[in-house]
Amino acid sequence: MQTLTLDDLAAIRPYLAHHGSRLCDITIGAIGMWRDYFEMKWGIEQGALLLRYDRHNMVSYAPPLGLSLREGAELVVQKAREDGHAPLLAVIDNRQLAQLWQWYPGLVAECSRDWFDYLYRIEDLASMSGKRYHGQRNFINRFVKAHPDWAFRPMEQDDVPGVLAFLQRIHADGAGKGTVGQEEILRTVEVFDNYALYGMEGWLLEDEGRMIGVSVSEVVGDTLYCHIEKADREVTGAYPMLAWRTAEAFAGRVAYANREEDVGDLGLRRSKMGYHPIEISPKYLVRL
Repeated sequence: MQTLTLDDLAAIRPYLAHHGSRLCDITIGAIGMWRDYFEMKWGIEQGALLLRYDRHNMVSYAPPLGLSLREGAELVVQKAREDGHAPLLAVIDNRQLAQLWQWYPGLVAECSRDWFDYLYRIEDLASMSGKRYHGQRNFINRFVKAHPDWAFRPMEQDDVPGVLAFLQRIHADGAGKGTVGQEEILRTVEVFDNYALYGMEGWLLEDEGRMIGVSVSEVVGDTLYCHIEKADREVTGAYPMLAWRTAEAFAGRVAYANREEDVGDLGLRRSKMGYHPIEISPKYLVRL
């Protein structure tokens, strides 16, 4: 297998349509952004895409894309035996786990709450109606009142230098400290440095031409995957406004929005819970 690089994204993209869950990990955005952090490798086996994670000297595989789950599990067992590793399947959702238990009743599964995905109805985020969204609407109203000339528009390639300058400005105080936080900032910058290569959709929140927020997402099937969401925390209501307008922009195209993990950040967890997910999706590491 070979080390996964940005140049490989075009080759693996067609296989991602075979992924049967709504977990964010098996998308171009997540794979591209986190490939180095998880030390990812890839190859084509039996006509299927095999993604391998080598993080912390522990080898695991995503379900091979292009085979049935059972065929993919058998392939992972075979590869693990050949390479002298334990047969570990990563990023397994609840439905897949139930199926695997039928074929491997002795399997062992584990998961971490920090890496659960937050799944929402796009119509809930686009409307933010009802008492449960009262707080978000208040912040949005305060933003609109304070910034009557706000604008929300699609991002173009020519906007990249401005976005990079915006990221440097909002992270100048050292926000994002810690292994995952620092990696996320670095990979966010890399996405914009290679914006056209990723083929995702960005939107900008501005006030009188000054950038206040940026979001980058991709659509896979009926789900919007929100990979990047950055706003100026000094601007009251910027984050709720960005989340609301992004959801509105995609509401006619998808049914769900995956706003990804909180990585153990309790403030981020409260924020994600405050938008009322319909599902908090575990990701299992399974030893077959």
